[in-house]
Amino acid sequence: LLESTSCLTKEEASYLVIKQFTGAILDADRVDSSGSTSETDATRLEALIEEQTPGGLNEQALANFERLGGFDVQTKVMDAIVSRIRGESDGSVEL
Repeated sequence: LLESTSCLTKEEASYLVIKQFTGAILDADRVDSSGSTSETDATRLEALIEEQTPGGLNEQALANFERLGGFDVQTKVMDAIVSRIRGESDGSVEL
C-alpha cells in the first residue's frame, strides 16, 4: 500500500488495512436475527458478498483479489494449514 500511495503515511496505511480486515471479520462473525453466529451458517460469506454496494469499494476489492488469483492462493494456504492441523504435513506450500 505504501509503495503505490505517496499521500499516506505509514500510520495511515496501517490504520486503513487494519480497519478493512477488522470490518470484514466483524461482519462475518456477527450474530444473525435467529441468534445464530456465522460459524454455523454455511451461507454467511455468500450473503455478505450479495449485500455489497454495487460498484462499492468492497466489491471492487473483491473483484481485484479474484482477478489477481487471490482465491486460488488463499485456497492453497488454507488447505496447507488444514493439512498441518490434521498432522498430514508441516503446512508448507510448494512454490
